[in-house]
Amino acid sequence: SVDRIDVDGNGRAVVIDYKTSLDDGYRLMALAAEEGEEPQPQLPRKVQALIYAQSLPRTEAYAGMACAGALYLGYRAKEQKKFAAGSFDAGAYDARSVTEDNKSCVAMDFQAFLTQVEELLEEQVQRMLAGDIAPSPRPGACAYCPCTFCDARMAK
Repeated sequence: SVDRIDVDGNGRAVVIDYKTSLDDGYRLMALAAEEGEEPQPQLPRKVQALIYAQSLPRTEAYAGMACAGALYLGYRAKEQKKFAAGSFDAGAYDARSVTEDNKSCVAMDFQAFLTQVEELLEEQVQRMLAGDIAPSPRPGACAYCPCTFCDARMAK
């Protein structure tokens, strides 16, 4: 479930999910673009808030509402400007008070960005629905995994 949804006077929502700490996995990443072209989104490692943001306007309570951000707030942040990471539309939501992370700013129409993220996730979801749930750990993930008999880990 969503931790929090803030709505401004213009009917724009920001989905907020609280975390104990934030790392680069929570930050928006963008694929490099040729000069003069918009950067294309690359699926961040953490997509929970983005899924909530894309789903929000499809719910009865928030039907038709625009979403201006999907943020993770680290409640153990040591500095005010390192409090948030995620994705936001700088034209609709000013997150400068909680983050200095320029990677979190979406440099395109935010709803179009959320749709692109959904399309990127759709391929992975379709594979899982088809039964493809084989281990496919990200680089470095095995260092934290307690499963010592995993084929993927033993291959490394």
